[in-house]
Amino acid sequence: MELERPYDAAVYFERAMSGDSKTASEAGYGAALAYLRKGMTTEAASVLRRASLTSKRASEIQTAILSQQAVNAFDQRQYEQTLAFLDQRSAFAPESIDLMVIRGWAYYQLGRTSSAEKVFRRVLQTGRNRQAAEGLNAVLERTGKIIPGG
Repeated sequence: MELERPYDAAVYFERAMSGDSKTASEAGYGAALAYLRKGMTTEAASVLRRASLTSKRASEIQTAILSQQAVNAFDQRQYEQTLAFLDQRSAFAPESIDLMVIRGWAYYQLGRTSSAEKVFRRVLQTGRNRQAAEGLNAVLERTGKIIPGG
């Protein structure tokens, strides 16, 4: 994968999955990572189902798959699906700041301003974040708590 050819790497890793159990596990992990690097979440999920990964590695891969799926759904303006992926992901790992911001904007787009405000405020408690500040301002404007441009 160092050669920036993750798809080729995934193909070779998948071939190696037919080896002994340790080799198959390592190859499955490598294939899943390669597919994720290429943004191929469906293929990574397929490898995850077939590979005998340790629970730690399986959790890591599942978390990455759900993260990418949430971002993809958000980019496609599928806000309910975005929240569903983020909720599923929360079973595996705490939400990162960037995913919290996506959650806040998904709530905002769905008109769930109270939830959006809570998320944006929680992000801002961790430090400065321009996107969260913009989100909070948008929520406050929409709810009439501040005057636009004021």
